[in-house]
Amino acid sequence: GFQPDLVWVNDRSGTNWHSVHDSVRGVDKAIYPNEWDAESTNAEGITSFDSDGFTLGTHSNNNNSGNNYSSYAWKANGAGVANTDGTIASTVSANTTAGFSIVTYTAAGGDDQTYGHGLTKSPEFILLKNRTQGGGDNTGWQVYHVTSGNAQYMHLHNTNAQAPGAEIWNSTTPTSTLVHLGASSHSNIVGNDYVAYIWHSVEGYSAMGGYNAQGVEDGIFIHCGFKPAFVMAHRTDSSGAWPMWDNVRGVRNLNKWVSYAHEAAAETVGDGTSSVCDFVS
Repeated sequence: GFQPDLVWVNDRSGTNWHSVHDSVRGVDKAIYPNEWDAESTNAEGITSFDSDGFTLGTHSNNNNSGNNYSSYAWKANGAGVANTDGTIASTVSANTTAGFSIVTYTAAGGDDQTYGHGLTKSPEFILLKNRTQGGGDNTGWQVYHVTSGNAQYMHLHNTNAQAPGAEIWNSTTPTSTLVHLGASSHSNIVGNDYVAYIWHSVEGYSAMGGYNAQGVEDGIFIHCGFKPAFVMAHRTDSSGAWPMWDNVRGVRNLNKWVSYAHEAAAETVGDGTSSVCDFVS
């Protein structure tokens, strides 16, 4: 129903990798949430972002014959524009109404580096990926979350708990214009290219927060101020998965169909007492 700028495709049936494409890096460039691999050129993943959706190629990650897929799409603001707000020049595609932006930058190394993110409020959720290198946690997916703060980080590509990492964000909370970086191989290897997907909460539309689990069947209620269409969670105090629920696979409550961002595996179906998420008004 709109021209997307970020598309995340997930194979519900098999073990093909998750695949993420965006309009700033280019539609033929893929990165993989479940892996720490560097960016690759995949001309047959998604072939175009169209005025009302996107067109698939023949690659098995996105379009293996007979498999079922889910996809998540966000609208930013096209291919991006130059941003010189920080010490590092960035390219930014920002949808300030929706509180979402796509940012690319080339790292300069060193302490207290910054890049502009193009939004009007402080980021609350950042997915950061090294595009140039792969092969280790430091070049994988670094996650900033507002409930963890600027002294912690998580990895999207594995089940690790949050870990101390003040140097990644230079011990500084993102501001309404800038994201801060320290001299860390997780976020600021000189000469390496990075991409960041950045969100903040928008009343009635999106929410980022945390909760203390109860471990009971009729579990904790999390107030968003709206009925969600997509929910992602991750345990922070110990190892845990990255479950994702949505309102398209789960067309009625209880919402039992769950995929996991950190692994290439078929979706699972909860049994009514586990791996379910009840979307309410």
